[in-house]
Amino acid sequence: MKNHVRELYKCPKCNLAVEIASACGCEEPCMRCCGEKLVPVKANTVDAALEKHVPHVERVDDKLIVQIGSEPHPMTGAHHIVWIEVVGGAWSLRKYLTEDEKPCGEFKLCCSCKEKVKVRAYCNLHGLWEKEI
Repeated sequence: MKNHVRELYKCPKCNLAVEIASACGCEEPCMRCCGEKLVPVKANTVDAALEKHVPHVERVDDKLIVQIGSEPHPMTGAHHIVWIEVVGGAWSLRKYLTEDEKPCGEFKLCCSCKEKVKVRAYCNLHGLWEKEI
């Protein structure tokens, strides 16, 4: 039995994105939307501009400062970063963005946090992007 917690799935018809919050015991999630089985969203697999989607991260003391893309990512109704997240072993911090915000965030970590973390961003058009630091 595989643990699917934190995996993202998307409806192939309406683009609804769903994240698994707890283990269900299934070999593979069997959720449906619009009569279709949801498909897994894999990080960094969409053919899109890397310079606008890959998180850039700077660690300053007990904070992570995250900027999405080395070039500014659009933040319009049609194309935007939905959220930015920092994921550690058993914890996560997430910031949801609105269209009038810049695609960046500041995340305060426990001062003793020295573990590797993943920084993830979800673009409504180009899916999930992540970087491990």
